[in-house]
Amino acid sequence: MPLNPGDLKYLTAYSTPAVFTLSILLGGYWGYATIIYVFGLVPVLELLLPQSQENLDPEQKSKKGIWGVFDLLLYANLPIVFGLIAYFYIYLVPLYGFKVLLGFALSLGIVLGANGINVAHELGHRNTKAERFLGKLLLCPALYMHFYIEHNYGLMRPKKVSGRYAAVKEIHSWNSNHLMGRI
Repeated sequence: MPLNPGDLKYLTAYSTPAVFTLSILLGGYWGYATIIYVFGLVPVLELLLPQSQENLDPEQKSKKGIWGVFDLLLYANLPIVFGLIAYFYIYLVPLYGFKVLLGFALSLGIVLGANGINVAHELGHRNTKAERFLGKLLLCPALYMHFYIEHNYGLMRPKKVSGRYAAVKEIHSWNSNHLMGRI
């Protein structure tokens, strides 16, 4: 199954780092542009544009997986996330004062969430160790490494027939067992 125009929607995930990059190029108070884009423009567009509730059936999903393009889109987030962090610390921090730098820092945090944590979540469910490692790498800049353990070994634990969760796996720490048992 070749790629079709409908697959371009997956490129919208790169709009947040693109807006952040544009704000870097424009400089100054444009550092707040990503915040305005994510919490202003995107919600308005979601209300105005038509939404599809369709999911791919298993056959379509496996055919699209053969192409590997969607995997490359996930992997591309690593250089984007780490490149923007490096640029922030090397070039922006020495250049701007607190008010402008605050906009860039908050915007970078949004990029770390959108393109770091979200992609890490997807990679954390993959079968290969390499992909799971890439997921863990993407959690590092946001200081959110515990998400991998809590999500994959806590929230994603199997349910018993009764609807209650099965016992937490032994790999958990006391803290994660204690916290997850209270939820």
